[in-house]
Amino acid sequence: MNSADDRQKPAAGRQKTGDRILPPDSGLLSPARLLLVEDDAAIAVLLEASLRQKPGDGILPSDSCLLTPALTLTHARDAAAALRELAARPFDLVLLDLGLPGPSGFDLLEKLKGGAQTRELPVIVLTASHRTEDKLRAFQLGVVDYVTKPFDSAELGARLHAALRTERRQSEAIKATRAKSEFLASMSHEIRTPMNGVIAITGLLGNTDLTPDQRDYVDTIRTSGESLLTIINDLLNFSQVESGRLELENQPLDLRTCAEEALDLLATKAAEKNLDLACRLDEALPARVSGDVTRLRQILVNLVGNAVKFTAKGEVVIHIRRQQPETGSQNSDSGPPPPAPLHFSVRDTGIGIPPDRLDRLFRSFSQVDGSVARQFGGTGLGLAISKGLVEIMGGTMWVESTPGEGSTFHFTLPLPAAPGSPQVHATQPSPTLAGKRALIVEDGQTSRELLDQWSQQWGLKTSVASNATQALEQARKGGQFDLAILDAALTGMSGVVLATELRRQTPGLPILLLNNIGQCREVAAEGALTLCLAKPVKPAALQATLVQAISGTRPVAKKVQPPSRLDSAMAERLPLRILLADDNIINLKVAARLLQQLGYKADIANNGLEALLSLDQNPYDLILMDVQMPEMDGLEATRQIRARQKQPELHPNFARPLVIVAMTANAMHGDREKCVAAGMDDYLPKPVRPEALAEMLERHGQKLVQRLAAPQARRPADPPEEAAGTPVLTLLPPAAPANLPPPVDIERLNDFAGGSLEVFNELAALYFKQTTEQIDAMRQALHAGDPARLAQVAHSCGGASATCGMTGIVPLLRQLEQLGDAGQLPAASALLPEIEREFSRLKSYLETHKPIALAG
Repeated sequence: MNSADDRQKPAAGRQKTGDRILPPDSGLLSPARLLLVEDDAAIAVLLEASLRQKPGDGILPSDSCLLTPALTLTHARDAAAALRELAARPFDLVLLDLGLPGPSGFDLLEKLKGGAQTRELPVIVLTASHRTEDKLRAFQLGVVDYVTKPFDSAELGARLHAALRTERRQSEAIKATRAKSEFLASMSHEIRTPMNGVIAITGLLGNTDLTPDQRDYVDTIRTSGESLLTIINDLLNFSQVESGRLELENQPLDLRTCAEEALDLLATKAAEKNLDLACRLDEALPARVSGDVTRLRQILVNLVGNAVKFTAKGEVVIHIRRQQPETGSQNSDSGPPPPAPLHFSVRDTGIGIPPDRLDRLFRSFSQVDGSVARQFGGTGLGLAISKGLVEIMGGTMWVESTPGEGSTFHFTLPLPAAPGSPQVHATQPSPTLAGKRALIVEDGQTSRELLDQWSQQWGLKTSVASNATQALEQARKGGQFDLAILDAALTGMSGVVLATELRRQTPGLPILLLNNIGQCREVAAEGALTLCLAKPVKPAALQATLVQAISGTRPVAKKVQPPSRLDSAMAERLPLRILLADDNIINLKVAARLLQQLGYKADIANNGLEALLSLDQNPYDLILMDVQMPEMDGLEATRQIRARQKQPELHPNFARPLVIVAMTANAMHGDREKCVAAGMDDYLPKPVRPEALAEMLERHGQKLVQRLAAPQARRPADPPEEAAGTPVLTLLPPAAPANLPPPVDIERLNDFAGGSLEVFNELAALYFKQTTEQIDAMRQALHAGDPARLAQVAHSCGGASATCGMTGIVPLLRQLEQLGDAGQLPAASALLPEIEREFSRLKSYLETHKPIALAG
């Protein structure tokens, strides 16, 4: 509704009917749109008049910031009209009456707070209802303020100003967070690109023959690169947590396994400082809970890593228990209370934190003081990330610390027990150990207590000592033991020396040494068995080793596997034509070298347009596609490739199965989803790990070879136009019977030959020679009764045949491979002659139907 003064103003700058223009000195933030949902038109007039007053009139404070050039007030008389207005344009704030005709104000409020587009829209209730229950319900639904009629104009203006100012600040904060996330994503991409070269090339260099000094230099470069990558990942994790874009899983997880895996990741660093790592779980806990195991392990790793960093001697202990309920918090009338949250703590015996600096711990990019960063390093993000993760998972985190004595980081998480989960037990009792007497010597208090507790649970009768002197004293006083558990790194007399002294008093005493990871080995002394177990000690492994010590059996030596190297014969097993699309010369060099170590030679494209041109000229099985490239990026190139695959009559080389894998430095949240949405099949973040690339090629290569091996019906198509200067193979008419399909896809074989008759004949001759040898090897495997060898040769022969387009023989070879895998040698023997007949038909066909090379 417009006032008389409005009607006298010129039409220029006026809004459409229903909107009111308020003066630029209203003091409200600009630009701002208010929606008033009110069935009483008089309220709209009164509200407009009150908002027209200047700051000096007492409506708004005189120091109001960001004066507004125009404030628009739109009036809607009911919920339906309000929804139409909200669908038509955005608003900054809604003033809502609760007593509307038709759907009430509460009904509209529930719709607003339930909608994705209006959920964050601030709402102020403007109503005549003074009822407390209405106020409570309104605030529970998410209103920012509640004003009752009749309202005071000055008060309402001030409340509107405050609400709009808060909304503007939140909007600016969201924009700032988004800008920061985009900046981090860009920086991540720019840093990961050269990191791809550093880490990948040093990995390749490490697999070559190097002198000891050279290998040390290469390892140093690689370690430095991995450290830099850790910092980058910290930044990305922090960005995801701060922006609220982190997605959580909810799957059953094993509490003990999760905690032990976190300790295993830090075991080497702890061993360098001779620190004890331990994990204690209360027995009242469920063994399995529902939650996000990856994020829980990340929190524990951050806290344990932080503790190891700042602890010079002593121990770091994870303790998991139920949080104690608050006194008087239970209400018998409301039924049984929900299970208390789990309480996690990570305690260390390190340097501690001064009380006046505790508040800095969880700040982003912050250390307790500058000297800490210089002495211990780190980004200062680990604790901030951990606290953010805990809060996203519905918990809280805090710290207790005493300078010089250590710190304990606590956090709680509401993780319910997984369905059917038993309670935590270290392991089941063992009849072999029941009644045996054990001497436990461990100078770490928590580790000593855990060893004692577990041993008693398994039926052992224990005597405990904290050093070698106490242990020898117990033995001299007549202590008779069936076994001893010794920490190898005891203070004073080491566990190894103590074992020798104990053997002098009790010859043949079985002894278990607990040693740091990487230093554990079996030691034979005086004919008695000495076993060694790596720390941190896991109860299941400890019990098994104690049973072994009591029974006197020597463990079977495990074969040490050499460092994994890339399979240079992969291209023979899985022959794939690969295209590399990347604009960065380092990335191209790295990827090409990695593929070369797997036996592949890839073609190169420097952007998406070149990738499309390459596909127009040659068929490929797999494309490794960068995302950010000039002229045409990888996402658009993928979309165009998938579109062309739907028109095979216009794009013959796009008709075949084609796997597209993103190989990109984009590693932010949502990047994988963008790649999949564009039509990509997989995603490899840079720096590319050689093992990840090999695993991806293995997985997709198997599927491609199987699909290409299946005979496909021939599809009539117009002959392709001849490119100038490109040799084309013209095929003689097939002489095979009409009811028998040709045994070879000559077009595919011609594709491999590139239109060259010489290459075509060379390729055919090579195939004949290799397949003849492989059929002879299959015959020998059958004669020797070796199904594994038979399956291996049939698999290799089938892969090569499928690659060359020998469509008739491939299904028979795949069948023979399956028979070999199943050990069905009689059926395989019956199938081999059929394979030999098909091979003879194939040779005869190619010999009588050789292509003729034409020059254009």
